[in-house]
Amino acid sequence: MKFEIALLIIFGYSTCFGQNVECQKKMNPETEITVRQFMLDQSLIRADEEVNLPLFDISSKWELSSVVEYNSSCLAVMALCSSQAGLKECQLAYDVFGLVKDKKTKKDKVVLFSEIYPVPDRIVAKVGSKPDFSAKEDPSYYFVEFTGSSVVEALKAITTGISYSGFSGVAERSGKLLFDPTENRDWKVVYAQFHLRRGTTPKALDIQAFQLDGLVGNSLEDIWSGCTRFLNKKNTCEISPWFQSYIITILPAYLNQ
Repeated sequence: MKFEIALLIIFGYSTCFGQNVECQKKMNPETEITVRQFMLDQSLIRADEEVNLPLFDISSKWELSSVVEYNSSCLAVMALCSSQAGLKECQLAYDVFGLVKDKKTKKDKVVLFSEIYPVPDRIVAKVGSKPDFSAKEDPSYYFVEFTGSSVVEALKAITTGISYSGFSGVAERSGKLLFDPTENRDWKVVYAQFHLRRGTTPKALDIQAFQLDGLVGNSLEDIWSGCTRFLNKKNTCEISPWFQSYIITILPAYLNQ
């Protein structure tokens, strides 16, 4: 991918997200039905995701959360919503799809996000606490490289404004990555992943970057010796933070290197 295209992608994170009248009109039951059917046809709804147990007043279902603008197209944001005893939550999982006009029928056609959004082979991201969780800066952040499906998932979140705790990976004490600006850091994240269906993870994996840096909490050596080792390898920690797992920004530097 050429550098000029990459710059357009980066600037698109902040300028293409928004609303217009046409996209707002698509926020209706018909769009939800159309997108859900596309998800079913593409086997994008797992058997355990949607349930309906009226006897226990428990249900879960993929629903249309919002429709936002991207360039000349609209993006449909679907959220997995659960309801129990009258209480509803729609932050369990997300997915994003494109809505384009079918030239023959003139009706909306649902397409995969990657069909209308230029997806690079890799991106570099700053990962931290939920942006609206606190006005304070984190003591330090994760700086990671995403590849493969994690690139698509991360771009879905950034482009549509989804705030989701989807980061996980393995911290390895073998020096930091070139693009990581954190001072005195001697570790890096390998096997970094971001998924909009990450779900709940064990408390033992809830480790923040500033803990691995020895800035907050237990001593540096206690953190590294007490964490869950990846494949039982020394100086590694499996991480799936509860707080520092939100994408703060995508870094343009090193995108094509």
